[in-house]
Amino acid sequence: MNCNQNDYTQFAEEQFAADECFQQWVLGADGADNPFWESYLLLHPAQHEVIIRARRLVEELARGDYNIQPLSSEEKKTIRENIYQSLDLPSETKVTSFFSQGKKSRQRWAVAAAIAVLTLPAYLLIRPGKAPAEEEKNNYSTLTLRTGPGEMKRIILEDSTVVMLNANSSLQYASSFKNRPARELRLEGNAFFSVKKDKLHPFIVTAGSLVVTVLGTELNVNARSAATEVELTSGSVKVEGEEHQKASPAYLQPGEKVKLDPASQTFIKTKVNPELYSAWTEGKWNFRQTSLGEITGLLHEYYGVEIVFKNERIRHLRINAVIPVTSLQALIPVIEQTLQVKIELISNQLILK
Repeated sequence: MNCNQNDYTQFAEEQFAADECFQQWVLGADGADNPFWESYLLLHPAQHEVIIRARRLVEELARGDYNIQPLSSEEKKTIRENIYQSLDLPSETKVTSFFSQGKKSRQRWAVAAAIAVLTLPAYLLIRPGKAPAEEEKNNYSTLTLRTGPGEMKRIILEDSTVVMLNANSSLQYASSFKNRPARELRLEGNAFFSVKKDKLHPFIVTAGSLVVTVLGTELNVNARSAATEVELTSGSVKVEGEEHQKASPAYLQPGEKVKLDPASQTFIKTKVNPELYSAWTEGKWNFRQTSLGEITGLLHEYYGVEIVFKNERIRHLRINAVIPVTSLQALIPVIEQTLQVKIELISNQLILK
């Protein structure tokens, strides 16, 4: 298919999703179109995010277990009327004007999906049960890497990005980034990323309520607590809230940390020493005026133990030290001697006196 016949420069995400040439590129149905789209992404960086959202929509539809036969014009008209009615829209409403009015995300995605369903070619819509073998070959599987208590893992992704996954964490990623406009991952827990630079394919990490977009950089992402934190070591990143959140994007420079304040829906940036947040990748914790309460929070996250303070006053004691991350049994005497406290490990409880 000749994609040069279309002017995509003004396309919105629902228009990309409804375009057959775009669909074939996303689904790997026509490798001959790859050079066109790679060139297009290079020439139109402002549309990267629109294309990423459109690609997600097509992939979501493609993964569905559809059993839809080709529709007649009259059937399409009936479905379209039903969709407008369900969204409380007049039937003559134009889709392009509807999207430009900034409606709620739920409505926007519903209409986008409807457009795609009404215009997707037969090879995508007719899917009784499992997809054909040729199509499955292009649908890369999602891999999940997990770590247990006290365990760290290092992996090198297909694009040569290096990921250090901290204890009690998980990372989901595609088995291949080929034919994808972006390299997308989902993190639960804590990880450090050394990202391979690729301007054409942004590296996107979804963690907690944040979406972090990078081109080539080193950063630490911690999604353990209610407020996900991002600390930047080098390069630059853009941090956004999820689609339903109102916070304006935050742009980080090296030595900055950001987290989203859920109450005000604004990003809070602070200056930090990145080495304090990446030290765990070298098997150590670098504490600077860190309270015992914060340290025991780390022990809970890292080793999965329950924390019990018998003396609440010691929770606020602070420590300046570099402590090797070995075993919990080896850490306990170091903390005891440094802060002059008594710690007992009974079953899965860490009792501090």
